[in-house]
Amino acid sequence: MSGANLSGANLKGITATRAFLNKTNLRGAALRGAEINDAYGRGACLGNADLTLASLVGTDLSKADLRGARLTQANLREAVLLDSDLTGADLRMTRLGQAILHQANLTNAVFGLTAFADNNLASVRGLETAEHTAESAIDVATIYRSGGKIPEIFLRGCGVPDGFLTYMKSLLTNPIEFYSCFISYSTKDQDFADRLYADLQNKGVRCWFAPHDVQGGRKLHEQIDEAIRLHDKLLLILSPHSMESEWVKTEIAKARKREVR
Repeated sequence: MSGANLSGANLKGITATRAFLNKTNLRGAALRGAEINDAYGRGACLGNADLTLASLVGTDLSKADLRGARLTQANLREAVLLDSDLTGADLRMTRLGQAILHQANLTNAVFGLTAFADNNLASVRGLETAEHTAESAIDVATIYRSGGKIPEIFLRGCGVPDGFLTYMKSLLTNPIEFYSCFISYSTKDQDFADRLYADLQNKGVRCWFAPHDVQGGRKLHEQIDEAIRLHDKLLLILSPHSMESEWVKTEIAKARKREVR
């Protein structure tokens, strides 16, 4: 069927294992529940196709057009999606274990309960624009294989906790480098502290900053104690105001005690 024009065809439940679908036009086709395992679909057009519950295990979809495709609950384990275009695709509850996603375009794709396992996402495009309707499963192997080069906004959308993100870079690169800090400052220097916090965050330095990170219902001094313990460095904004602040003096004393210990 290579090169065939099957645009809009009703192929629900079809079995096409090891089929040759290179450059086949299946735009808008109904392929719900289809079994297209170990097939060859390089350069195929599947834009807006309904692939809900379809099985595409091991299928080569390199450079395929999957824009707007519905892949909800589809099985794409070990599929080759090299340089494929999945812009706006619906990948909710999709299984992507060991799928090859090098240079794939996932701009505005929709995720939720999606299963990543042993994937390399380092070169995937558009992850920062993804829509998350629910948390997804993303394993440690995927994070390591990607060298940590996955947008934090995507990992948060998948449900990866901030505590892991704080130390992820140091775990994957040089563990003696520091990637988090507690910012100690006087509220009279708030404008400067806000700018510093924003700049550090944008550069990938994880920070604890009272206006953003204080949790309601917990005692402030307990939260500060915990934050100083959990962050690598205390960053002091030194000014006449901070030197007059009893809070700042207490924070410095606690950090110094931790350093000595």
